[in-house]
Amino acid sequence: MIIVSVLVAFAVDAWWDGYRQRRSVEGYVASILEDLDAISTRIDRSVRLAAVAEGAARSWLSDADEVTPDSLNALLGGMVMWATADLTVPSIWTLLNSGQISLIEDPELRSWLEAFPTEVQDFEEEEAGSISFLDSAFVPYLAASGVSLGNSDPLRMGFRGRAPAELVTSLARDWGFEALVVWRAAKARDVIDSANHLRQVIEQGRLILQPDV
Repeated sequence: MIIVSVLVAFAVDAWWDGYRQRRSVEGYVASILEDLDAISTRIDRSVRLAAVAEGAARSWLSDADEVTPDSLNALLGGMVMWATADLTVPSIWTLLNSGQISLIEDPELRSWLEAFPTEVQDFEEEEAGSISFLDSAFVPYLAASGVSLGNSDPLRMGFRGRAPAELVTSLARDWGFEALVVWRAAKARDVIDSANHLRQVIEQGRLILQPDV
């Protein structure tokens, strides 16, 4: 009788531990899905800004022979405005840092979770490279050319005011400025491509987390 009672107690404990682990995993899955929705919105914002920058650059390059003060204002407004996306995913970071990744029995999901931080880092590095280009090359070149961005934080606020016609003509003929515009368009495209890749990774994660949806 005593042996049976002990076995029953062990079985109950095992069931309870399994139940708690399942509930813990279910909680992580729900939190991860919420976090993925949140960072998808932030990625979309980054893509919109990058698309504006790329479009402004290509528009300037295609109309370089007929530029106006307004077209320069549009170019700078589109190319200089930027905001980095906060892609923190607390649920995944907590799961990985706590060592509770072992609770995830699905090897495909576990592999995706372990790889996701690297995917995020790759996108963040593309954004950082674009910001670095603006801060170290584009904005200083504009300042040396006599362009005042009219605020203390050009990477966030963009261009203000109306450029004089002579400045527009000078920049339209400036090969150095043209090279920077071409490079800005390329950096914006890199951010868009990296964001699209990260979107695919996120969608893959959603499908693994919600196989029946």
